[in-house]
Amino acid sequence: MVRIVTLVERSGLYLAMFLAFLMALHVSAEIIARRFFHYPIPGTIEIVSYFYMVAVSFLPLGYAQAANEHVSADAFVSVIPRRLRPYTDWLGKALSVIVCLVLLWATTEMAIQQTRLGEAVQSSYFDIPVWWTRWLVPLGLLSMVLVMLAQMFIPKAMPSRHEPQPDL
Repeated sequence: MVRIVTLVERSGLYLAMFLAFLMALHVSAEIIARRFFHYPIPGTIEIVSYFYMVAVSFLPLGYAQAANEHVSADAFVSVIPRRLRPYTDWLGKALSVIVCLVLLWATTEMAIQQTRLGEAVQSSYFDIPVWWTRWLVPLGLLSMVLVMLAQMFIPKAMPSRHEPQPDL
């Protein structure tokens, strides 16, 4: 189970890193084409907005959870006795799983709807199909939910990679 969760969250991270690299190349090529050849690459803004940015934002959610890099309520945690912190951490993860499952359900419904409609955006010269990019959000959320569940129920096998900040 832990190997599968690790594979899922790492795959999301590596895919997002690769797509961030491609986005940088694409935008650089757009700038060069516009500057030196006075002809922009059609659809660059739409592809960056609807594909690269969504992928880079959502695919690494599982990795961010595994690395303990999400925003946390450290001010609240610092006033709780140390022996109770594992319980509050578990409760926080449980609430987060519930919220993420609701978001997962809603974004999956939206992805199904947009897939059926064949959602596309119009660029200057042609339509760009973007229905399939709607599936990137549920994939990222699913990765995050899997990591949180593993951290909740198999904490020794799936610890956070970073130690929490020391008390001040």
